[in-house]
Amino acid sequence: MDNFPKHKIKSYIQKEVIQGQEDPVLESIILAFNRPSFLIKDSKFNPAPSETWNSILSPYISNLSKNISCVGRIELKNHESLDWVGTGFLVKDSIICTNRHVAEHFVETTSPGYEWKINSKSKTVKARIDFLEEYTVDSEKEIELVKALYIEPAPGPDIALFRVNLDENIEPLELNTDSSVDDVIVTIGYPWKDSRVSTRIEQVMKRIFGDIYDVKRIAPGKIVSTDSDKIHHDCTTLGGNSGSAVIDVETGKVVGLHCEGGIYYNNAISSKIILNRLSKI
Repeated sequence: MDNFPKHKIKSYIQKEVIQGQEDPVLESIILAFNRPSFLIKDSKFNPAPSETWNSILSPYISNLSKNISCVGRIELKNHESLDWVGTGFLVKDSIICTNRHVAEHFVETTSPGYEWKINSKSKTVKARIDFLEEYTVDSEKEIELVKALYIEPAPGPDIALFRVNLDENIEPLELNTDSSVDDVIVTIGYPWKDSRVSTRIEQVMKRIFGDIYDVKRIAPGKIVSTDSDKIHHDCTTLGGNSGSAVIDVETGKVVGLHCEGGIYYNNAISSKIILNRLSKI
């Protein structure tokens, strides 16, 4: 990152971890400060409200905007209680990548293969991905998920792959298997509000999200650590971010699939795993 070297990023971003918190939402809000979540409109975002992140992200806004259009909200029809269930993003050959725990809301694993779930009124639960769902944008860009290609059995990596039939040329996101601690990243997804939290945590959420949820956002942070099949990061995420793309700012490529929060960091499935599972279908 020529315009903002990593040692400078470290000095700008102060860790102010909320200690001893057991509220479920705080498993995803790792740092109370300096980890904003920017609204997206027309596949663009403005980091100017944060002086730190404006300096870091400005050189890469154009490239990141291209990535934004490949991320969508996974929405459901005929589900008993949910209108939408998480995030997904486009990878090679018209394939959507998301989490297994997202897919389990509308797909059952059979032997062999997969089947769409049936609700209590004997109607098939169907899923689609909307590549918009942006703040104050009324238009939609919905594509039906037509086939479950691969759903990793538990307790394996939390990944699922679906076929879509694209009616226009959308260039998929590229994957990058080379990621390191302190790399600057963003997550792109759809955080939703968790109503189970305490008043204090609700105040933290309100400061970060401004009471605007369920729409597309981009949240910057960095890689905290890595292991053989996961990367651990500190971007601000909430429940609807399940299935978000974790993108390296400098390369513009996906380094992970966000899957869950933790007390000290959030977890994402490594792109190495995504590439391996793509090779199996």
